[in-house]
Amino acid sequence: MNKKKIMTWIVCIICLLCSLFFSSCKSTDYNKAKDFMNNQQYDPAIELFRDLGSYKDSPELLSECEFKKAEELYLKGYDEFKKEDYNKALEYFTAIDKNALKGNPSSKDIDEYISICNEQIALSRKYSNAMSLFNAKEYTDSLALFESLGNYKDSVLKANTAKYNIAIEKYSNNDFEESLIIFNAIKNAIASYTSLFPDLDEYVDGCIVNIGVAAYNNREYTKAIDLLKPMIETNLTAFHYYEESLCAESLLSVNASLESGDYAAAFDTYKTAAKPNNEYASVYVIDMNNSILTKLYTIAVDTFQDELYYSAYNYFSVLGDYNDSEQYLEQCPQELEISPSENPSIKITTKAYESILYFTNTSSYGSQMKYIAICDLNGDLVYAVGLASIPSGIVDPTKTYCVVKEGKYIIKECSGETWWGEKQKFGPDGTYHRWFDSEENTNVFDIKRGYAYTFTFGSGDGGINNEEIGYTDF
Repeated sequence: MNKKKIMTWIVCIICLLCSLFFSSCKSTDYNKAKDFMNNQQYDPAIELFRDLGSYKDSPELLSECEFKKAEELYLKGYDEFKKEDYNKALEYFTAIDKNALKGNPSSKDIDEYISICNEQIALSRKYSNAMSLFNAKEYTDSLALFESLGNYKDSVLKANTAKYNIAIEKYSNNDFEESLIIFNAIKNAIASYTSLFPDLDEYVDGCIVNIGVAAYNNREYTKAIDLLKPMIETNLTAFHYYEESLCAESLLSVNASLESGDYAAAFDTYKTAAKPNNEYASVYVIDMNNSILTKLYTIAVDTFQDELYYSAYNYFSVLGDYNDSEQYLEQCPQELEISPSENPSIKITTKAYESILYFTNTSSYGSQMKYIAICDLNGDLVYAVGLASIPSGIVDPTKTYCVVKEGKYIIKECSGETWWGEKQKFGPDGTYHRWFDSEENTNVFDIKRGYAYTFTFGSGDGGINNEEIGYTDF
């Protein structure tokens, strides 16, 4: 055998030996890979199956291992997801080979779970930042973060707690308007706020009182009254400034009437305004009150000197004991030649008018009564008085009067024995008349300021001219 043939045989033997060696190695690796796979050690099994290439059914087993590994990661990720450990869940979900799950329904959910995990991780970081700011008492910055977190964990409660602390800070800095807005927002947001913030209502009351006091000091009396009125029964400070505001507002109204020349309204309003000795009146209210008293007194004296005694009487009755008002008050009825108590049904201190209408009955009408209606030109009732008949055996006339403003009036009168009421008067059995001004020959009476007019019922000269009207025309 020559050398060439010998070398050929040696090479063949070596190749055979190598083939047998590698075949033995692949078999060993194959068996190892299957053991790894059966023990759910998918990573080493996958590595070996990949190295084995097309050896036996390695490609099929590789696909099965990759699927089982992906499925295992999916189940572990989902389990951590349910526990809300989104960091661990994200690790599992991002490690999944989605191609290995191709065709499996679970593969469609992976991207959604990864998105949710990222979102929740971002929220967790933001929440941690918000809590760090909150614990550092940076309430404004923490509030912005908590509000951006929506309903994440207890962010709503933490946001309202931050608001509460911000409101307290503003309250401490006397920013009561802003703190009240925040406190009310908390009340509207949380139904059970009293259990969480037991002092909140007390702070709200404090805000309202302080805002009301500030409004009073700024002479915004209507605002002060509206704010303080609901609290006057429970808060002494609120009651104090509420009373002061009422006084001041009344005085402002009086002053406005004085400036517009409506003196009757000024005196009428002043009856309810503050007096100098009001225990709740501040120096400002007292000073203003004294200034108005001086103006009112001057007007009352001028009215008296103009011989408008009835108006003067009303003015001085309002002024009380200011200066010599009481002396004027005694003199006015003397000038009018009537007594304030002549007819108790007429309260002559009610209004400050300009003219007096006297009504006198000189003849007996038996048991009849008279009702006199003074109406405006539209026929609407403005004033009404009653006049008694002369009692049997008495010759002195019966009298009454009323005080009216300057203007044009229609006067009607009805008589009867039985009064049926304001609407029915004396009923269909009564007599009804409309009066005439004999001088002007008209049924319109022109009442002038500062005059007294006398209307006398009776026969002969001096009696009232009238025309009878129907019951339904009265």
